Amino acid sequence: MLSIITVVKNGASTIEQSILSVINQDYSDYEYIIIDGVSTDGTQEIIKKYSDKIHRFISEPDKGLYDAMNKGISVSNGDWIYILGSDDLLYANSTLSQLFSNNLSGVDVVYGNVEFLHSHEIYDGEYDYDRLCLRSPCHQAVFYRKELFEKFGRFSTDYLTASDYVLHVKTFCGGAKWKYFNQIIAVYNEIGLSYSGRLDKKYYNELFGFCYDNFSSKVSDMTLSRIFFSAYPRFFITHKFPESIRYISLIIKKIGFLRLIRNFFALFFKYKIKGAQD
Repeated sequence: MLSIITVVKNGASTIEQSILSVINQDYSDYEYIIIDGVSTDGTQEIIKKYSDKIHRFISEPDKGLYDAMNKGISVSNGDWIYILGSDDLLYANSTLSQLFSNNLSGVDVVYGNVEFLHSHEIYDGEYDYDRLCLRSPCHQAVFYRKELFEKFGRFSTDYLTASDYVLHVKTFCGGAKWKYFNQIIAVYNEIGLSYSGRLDKKYYNELFGFCYDNFSSKVSDMTLSRIFFSAYPRFFITHKFPESIRYISLIIKKIGFLRLIRNFFALFFKYKIKGAQD
């Protein structure tokens, strides 16, 4: 069984369409859980209209987005977990039946694509280590086996918007089996909170160290160099000097000083040219 979890607070303008995208699925082996952060804008009244289709509804204060997601996981009964934002939609009425018609034996994480609501861009294909080091699948396109959360832990409440990426890296690099299907799973509102990632200061302060610790032995020197030049300056100014020096020593030992400099110029001219063409 699949547990579909939607978390919401004051989402009256979008929650109904999200609910309808779930309850109109031609797939029936699911439970639907909504976790509400004590909405005051009419969200609860909309949810109650569909109470016969919603298996569990909890409305209580929470400590943020990921705390609410974790609450949903705690009360879920499914073998699989899927989290749909209150301003996102399942792509089609056949989305779940199409996905779960595949053989998922031995798979820990299943993922596909999303379509951005406003730009209609399709995001984002299959991932390997190099790609995941630089970006993440939308969690609206990802299905997790529930037992994965027992092995790797639930979503960290330390971050504002990046805990799904942190979990993805830990599981992908930690031996979980990921499987990609070239299927659009959801329509994702790319101007919502989770898209505003730059608000997550703690995540960006820690990004270089996190990526180095997880990817340094798995990605190309060029990818590691790209992370270094984009994320290390912030890491340097937000961490104690001995730790910052330790990491720069590690990356020079890993890549080599001269190659690191060559990679800098290669990246500089590549993205300068790319920017000029855009």
